[in-house]
Amino acid sequence: VTRGEGSLSKEQEEDLLGWLQVTLGPRVSKTKVTRRLQSHPCIVTVAEMGAARHFLKTTLADKSAEEKYRVLQPTLEINPDHTIITKMNKLKSENPELAKLVAEQIYDNAMIAAGLIDDPRNILNRMNDLLTMALEKH
Repeated sequence: VTRGEGSLSKEQEEDLLGWLQVTLGPRVSKTKVTRRLQSHPCIVTVAEMGAARHFLKTTLADKSAEEKYRVLQPTLEINPDHTIITKMNKLKSENPELAKLVAEQIYDNAMIAAGLIDDPRNILNRMNDLLTMALEKH
């Protein structure tokens, strides 16, 4: 279980949820805090998950990413106790570029875990940017 430096305060949670909503834009329909998660920073949920996966592979297969997000209306649920979430919250003001990359990456990780991204190759450039930034100080 990865716990952050304490949990986020209620005010920090609300601020972070709003920031994530703006940062992720149309990719996320709603953001909220969840206390269900133990070892993950976040999850993505959609109504009727099994049907959504099938719908993605059939009806939405040739649609744009924006169209898929509009139909799925994914909710991002964050774990306010997780180290990645607490550090990303700090990075919002200290290093906004890195915070944005982290937010996009954990969102895509959650989409992959939910079975809602068929081709994860699209995230490789961002992953390389994250690795480059992580290794700059070493």
